[in-house]
Amino acid sequence: MDQSLERSSAGFCVRTSLMFLVFINDLYQGIASNILKLADDTKIFKEVSHMLDCEALQRDLDNVVLWAQKWQIEFNVKWLKSVKLCMLGDRMIVVSTGYYMGGSKLVEEALEKDLGVWISADMKCSQQCRYAVNKAIARY
Repeated sequence: MDQSLERSSAGFCVRTSLMFLVFINDLYQGIASNILKLADDTKIFKEVSHMLDCEALQRDLDNVVLWAQKWQIEFNVKWLKSVKLCMLGDRMIVVSTGYYMGGSKLVEEALEKDLGVWISADMKCSQQCRYAVNKAIARY
C-alpha cells in the first residue's frame, strides 16, 4: 500500500471519530435528567417519586427526539426500552406511566442486560448469578 494513502486513511479515521464526539456532545443541552453515554449506547434516567417526575422525564425524552431531528438521526424504536427500578427500602414503589419517543411507546422491561450485567426491576442479583453459573457450567 502506498504510504501517502495509508497516512490519508489514518487521518480520515481520526477526523471521523472527532466529528462524532463533537456531534453527540450537545445531547445534554435541554435535558434535566441524568445521561450516561458509552459509544452508541445512551441512558437517560431520573429518580421518579410522583407524576411530576414522570412528566419531566417524558419532556427530556421529547427533547432527545428534537435533538435527533435537528441532526437528522432516526431512532430504531424497537431497540429502545424502559426499565423501571422501583425499590424504596423493603417495599416496591410503582409510579405507573408509559414513556414515548417520537410517538411510539417504549417497551417496558422487567429485566435487561446492560454491558454484560443483568439488571432487574426489583434490583435483586439472582438473574445475574444464574447467568454466571450457567456460563461457567457451559465451559466445562
